[in-house]
Amino acid sequence: MSRTLFLPRSSARGVVGLSVYLPACRAVGVRTGSAHIFRYPRLFCRTVVMVGGGGTAEEKKPKGESVPHLERTAGEPREKSLIPVVIQRVDRVNDQIRLFRLGLPASAQPVKFLPGQWLDVYCPGIAKAGGFTLTSSPSTALPRNAPATTGHGSSAESNSTDNGIGRGYLELAVQRSPDNPPAAWLWQDQDAPDHVTSGGEHRSSSTDSDTSSAVIGRELQVRIGGSFTWPPPPTVDVASLRKVVFVAGGVGVNPLMSMLSYLAEGPSGVDGVRNHQFEVEFLYSVKDPAGGGVSGSKKAMGEQRRGEEVLFLDRIARVFEEGHVKGRLRLFLTGLATGDGTNGEVVCADAGIKIPFEKRRITVDDVASVIQSTDGPSAAKDAAVVYICGVPSMTDEFVRQLTDPEGVGMARDRVLCEKWW
Repeated sequence: MSRTLFLPRSSARGVVGLSVYLPACRAVGVRTGSAHIFRYPRLFCRTVVMVGGGGTAEEKKPKGESVPHLERTAGEPREKSLIPVVIQRVDRVNDQIRLFRLGLPASAQPVKFLPGQWLDVYCPGIAKAGGFTLTSSPSTALPRNAPATTGHGSSAESNSTDNGIGRGYLELAVQRSPDNPPAAWLWQDQDAPDHVTSGGEHRSSSTDSDTSSAVIGRELQVRIGGSFTWPPPPTVDVASLRKVVFVAGGVGVNPLMSMLSYLAEGPSGVDGVRNHQFEVEFLYSVKDPAGGGVSGSKKAMGEQRRGEEVLFLDRIARVFEEGHVKGRLRLFLTGLATGDGTNGEVVCADAGIKIPFEKRRITVDDVASVIQSTDGPSAAKDAAVVYICGVPSMTDEFVRQLTDPEGVGMARDRVLCEKWW
């Protein structure tokens, strides 16, 4: 059996349709402990998944029409069984994004997934599932004898006390989207002075935990799926890599956060490499937290930009600051007011880190510059892999230029992307 997938391509007028005929592919099971992880032949750039919640419009549909997540991802690999989870904790990042910690049953079979995969999320009373990207490392889903304290996660990931001993968890970052039923259900609020965890523990409203969530303690059914994952395709030899480049636009940071967290834990597991020799370049473009695009209101003149209001910025910065991964983070802020200059710093007070930023968007030249090699352009391209996640216009242009033989000229299997709406 074969199938035709609809893919977008860039044109002078924006994004138009391109039908691609693909032969049918058979999944290959890879045993990992007591469960199976499936590796699937995959498209190197996919347009079928939203990241973080929100986007429901597919490019071939007229503006305003929505395509349900399950239909949009019908051609994607996914597990057959549903997993029961309980919402243990909800944390506010900013006015538009919340983190959700989903506790796994202590007696359940260990849950396995690849960094970068997503969940079908079935909410009570809503017939169709929503799609939300996993932002935690696969290790957090494994049972343990004590709460996790990895040392390089944010306080929301590694310092929580409501994660029951022996229980693993999954983490999602969900963007506010009233028109998306599953996202709207997760964002339900109630009037309450304190945040209450699923264990009955009260938390002061002075913390970053959301104080009004009405979904704490509620049960969901979830299913793992997706093929935008680490490690890269089998055609890429991970042991020979010298550069891994992550390019994130906005909430496109979600799957890349899962991948980086996995790499920060040490070179073992699904990629089979015991000693990572590569450097990670993390290029992150996001709206200015002081400009109204993230927090919803303009900061007072002279007030510091808070890194905690930028999704996962403190977590990413800590990974590099503490040396868990070789490489660096480059931050690009958009939406700055005229006269704000060309650069500055974002302060992550909780992590004690100041992060310099550039006042512009990421360009393909930024990516090309970090994969340069003293052994020549060909050696650089053959020793690098690029993961891109952002809005379609961004990913289309980056993939086109990076794989253009007359441009950067990278092999198509070394430029992987996922798009969000």
